[in-house]
Amino acid sequence: SGAEASAAGTAENGDGREKDAEGDDEDYTRAEAGTGVGQTDKLEAVSLSAVDGEEPAVQAETPIKADEVSTRVLKTSDREPAKDGDLVTVSTVAVDPEDGEVMGENFSTGPEVVMLNQRLKDANQELYRMLRTSAPGSEVAYYIPEQKAEEGEDGQSQGQDMPAALYVFRVNDILPTEAQGEEVTDLDDSLPKVTVDEESGHPTIEKPSGDAPKDLKVQPLIQGEGKEVGEHDQVTVQYTGVTWSEGETFDSSWENGGDPATFSLDGVIEGWQEGLAGQKVGSRVLIS
Repeated sequence: SGAEASAAGTAENGDGREKDAEGDDEDYTRAEAGTGVGQTDKLEAVSLSAVDGEEPAVQAETPIKADEVSTRVLKTSDREPAKDGDLVTVSTVAVDPEDGEVMGENFSTGPEVVMLNQRLKDANQELYRMLRTSAPGSEVAYYIPEQKAEEGEDGQSQGQDMPAALYVFRVNDILPTEAQGEEVTDLDDSLPKVTVDEESGHPTIEKPSGDAPKDLKVQPLIQGEGKEVGEHDQVTVQYTGVTWSEGETFDSSWENGGDPATFSLDGVIEGWQEGLAGQKVGSRVLIS
């Protein structure tokens, strides 16, 4: 399996506003501290104290109540926000808006990787916009009011009531969506050749020939320049897998919607754990 995704193309309209691959010409300029949507004043007293690897704390004047979905930028930076097609890493803490108690968080365990694409926008337009306008280093409070279950024609509730929720997001970084580094020229001739479509960035693994290796073979194709992956690390990858006997694709993140997969190397097959541990972030790797 191996390789990396391609970013969606962008262009500019005549007024300089960014236009996405989907044709969206909404203004996604960087949001400044204190701005947001909805009743931003309800979130004025919210602040975040967090150190990577440790459980965060949220300070707030509780209870917090707003009549609509509301956001407020608590902190920003001078960096540029992500574009459509980018991958961003996001740390999140969920807080009870009644008393400020932390209900869940991933600051201590590792951030979530989010792809900014039409799928995310269709599922949660407010979150998409927040991540498009929040530069790396930004912290944003995000409030969702209580949602009552709808009643059916028989007067019975359809679904469940959802209590009000408060989240604080930290946008950490924008990840590269393609392998970056030096191309490896010393290749094992017994392994199938990999080609990458220049336009889409999707790899193709040619049908293997000869007998499959009896032991694990790991062939870097591009040597990344990032940090070395540890055998217990969480990684985010794009991948394609083909059978040795037929050369048929049996699994591919590109063909499963295009979003990368994030997982701990402790939770995957031994070949992936051994093959990816020791590689550098940004690499393209062929594992047989």
